[in-house]
Order: sequence, then structure tokens, then C-alpha cells
Amino acid sequence: MPAAEDVWPEAFFSVPRWFSDTRDVQPLAMLSEHEVLMADPDEHRPILVNYDRRTGRHKVLGTVPESTARYHRIENVTVSDSQIAWIAAVRHPDRTSPELQLWTMPITGGPVRFVALFSPDPHRPGGRDGRMYRLEVVGDQIVWWEDSGGSVYRVPLTGGTPTLMGSGYISTWPWVHDGKNTITNIVTGEKRSAEKVDGTDRRCGPEWCVSGVARAANQLTQVIVQRRDGSRRGIVPGGFRRTPLFHERFGFFDPPKVIGEGSSISTARVGRLENGSVIYDRCGDTSAALQLKEGKAAEYELTIQVGGSIPGGPLLFWRNDVRKRYTVMDLAAIPEQGC
Repeated sequence: MPAAEDVWPEAFFSVPRWFSDTRDVQPLAMLSEHEVLMADPDEHRPILVNYDRRTGRHKVLGTVPESTARYHRIENVTVSDSQIAWIAAVRHPDRTSPELQLWTMPITGGPVRFVALFSPDPHRPGGRDGRMYRLEVVGDQIVWWEDSGGSVYRVPLTGGTPTLMGSGYISTWPWVHDGKNTITNIVTGEKRSAEKVDGTDRRCGPEWCVSGVARAANQLTQVIVQRRDGSRRGIVPGGFRRTPLFHERFGFFDPPKVIGEGSSISTARVGRLENGSVIYDRCGDTSAALQLKEGKAAEYELTIQVGGSIPGGPLLFWRNDVRKRYTVMDLAAIPEQGC
């Protein structure tokens, strides 16, 4: 399988890990084709920065207000035409576990505003400690859901009490899959069928589904990609991670491996792709390997992380060997030929 850098060179670039007037930062999402939203996601008061990779310059967009919290950890972020929104795990000195909060600010910079507080399953307290949430700004609302399937919520951008909308797996808002045969538009109530989809543990969007191939000894792991009516069925080498295509286009699969007797498949944690992944682009029906090279980078944690997104796709990022920079793969930069 070819390397992702060779197949989609236009999607790769690097960014610094710190600036002279900020603390250490990491990429969070794309603000435009050449502007990157960056912040230190683990600080008491994160500073959000717009970094222009064409000029190498940056500007501070805003700072999280002062509070009594021990930290304000940015778990995931989304960007719309006018707003930046994020979910933060906030830990207070008098509490044993963090609470999850929603925040927003204008995309051009300005005041940082608290929107809402929500509570996850108490047995799986959120973010890196458990579940991973994704979110989008839809009109005058923020919607969010658990990436590995679960409750779906919404709240006005102006703030308020979150409203439970339903549950399931989301590839493309507002379509929710129950993990079996039904895909539902959670806004209109329209339902679509996935009864003709084969494979194991299917995950579907409004038109496209992915599923695993039943495991068999001494065979390479594979993923099935097909329309929900069973047509245009294709096979991709890799291990199924039990997540749908991102916006019905991009798939993140475990590297393929041969299953032997007594072997097992280890699935990467949601929000991370460990040190390697198969990236699949349905538009070009193309797959490529993203494998981090060992070297100086092996001295510290070597992990591909999945950042926030604009509608075209998320960014992936990891520390490179220089240690002073991050390498970024912006999937939205891959041409949509074939879609």
C-alpha cells in the first residue's frame, strides 16, 4: 500500500510547537486553507491562536476567562463560517472528576463565551478519560455526540440547557445510524434502510456504509465499503474500527494484519490512530498508509491524533522528529474528484 505522503502530498505541512508570546501549542482545526487554529489544550486558561502557515505569522484570537478550575482541557473543536466552538473537560479543586463544558468565540477573534454544561455517563467521564465527543455548529445551535455511538444533544449558541435529541452513530449530521438496519434524520424523522448491507458491525451514513469482514485464521483483515442498498461494494485492506466514514468520505482503519490462531485485533482508542493507520478516501476510491517513522521521535509518545474539523474533513497531527514542530495532514485539502 502506498504512503499517504506520496498519494496526497498537498495535504501535508508542519507547524511550530510554540510561539514567543504563548505557551506550547498544538493544532486543533483548520480556520481556512492556510490558517490553523492552535492552542495549548491542557492549560488553566488556554490561549487560542490563528497561525498562518503561508506567512509563518500568528495572532492571538482570545483567552479562556479566569476561573477557579485547575485546568480547562480542550477535548475537541469545530469551526463554522463565523464561530469556533469546543468541548472542554474542566476540573475543579473540590471535585474528583472533570465536568464537560461548551464554549464559543468568533472565528476572527474576540470574547470567549461559556455556553453550556453537560454531564456524561458517570462511569465513563469523557474525553481522554473515556468517551470522545464530536460537535458541529448548525445554524444557531451547537450539536454534539459521542464518536463511538451514544447520546446526541443540541443547545443554542446563546447558551441554555442541552436538549437530548436521540442516540446512535453519526457520519454526517443529522443522520443517525442505530448500528443495525435503520438510519434516521434526527431533525426531520425521515428513515432509510441498511438491510442490504453485508459484513459485521456495520456503521452507516445517509448513503454509505462500512463494515468488517468476518475474521478467519491466516487471512488479511479487510473492510467493506458499500452503498446502503448493497451496491458499489468495495474491499479495503485494513482492520475495521467500528466507526462510520467521516462525512461519508474518509475512513480510518487499523493497518491490515494476518489473523493467526489465538491472535486478536487491537483497536486504536477513539480520537487517536496510535502510530499508524489506513486512510481511505471514498471519492477517489483510494487508500494509503499513514505510518509514523521511528527515530528521535521514539523517545516520546508517538501518536497520530484526530483534531477538529471543517465540513471538508478533519486534520490529523503528530510530533515530528525535529520535536519543535507538528506534522499535520489536512484531509480537507484532498481534491474531491469522483464524489
